[in-house]
Amino acid sequence: MKRIIILFLFCCLCVASYSQQPAWFKGISLDSAKLISDSIASMAASKYKFYKVSPAEKEGDYQVFRYIKEGTESKPELLNIAFQFYTDGRPTYYLKKIPDVSLADIFPFWQRFIDPYATLNDVANNDLDNEKTLVKASGTLPAKKVFLSKQDGTWQLWAR
Repeated sequence: MKRIIILFLFCCLCVASYSQQPAWFKGISLDSAKLISDSIASMAASKYKFYKVSPAEKEGDYQVFRYIKEGTESKPELLNIAFQFYTDGRPTYYLKKIPDVSLADIFPFWQRFIDPYATLNDVANNDLDNEKTLVKASGTLPAKKVFLSKQDGTWQLWAR
């Protein structure tokens, strides 16, 4: 299973490098969203295991993959990874947000897929201005941006 996830991530990186836009900005299938969520959870500093999914019921809703931090079953600490659901002729999911997470848990994803030159110390000390434009605006298409910010003592990653 681990090899399949690594192969999938490699394929995503190849596609993202070729297109200059990560696959999760273009829209992916539900199965791909689950694989990306699993890989984000496995990269975290804390150990998480899949807990449940809160399915999207209509267009614009969030499909949230929930992971529980090991050892917190009696008082669950969750990692929530939300994909926004649309139908572009087929069901399509876009990574939208990862709220209320520790910097140690989200930083490996940020460094690997968003800003490879980032350091944990730089991000922690710049808690209000971690913004990356992944795709520049062209014509009528807006820029695609990803933000990592600290709010009320926890971190969140979100895309627009």
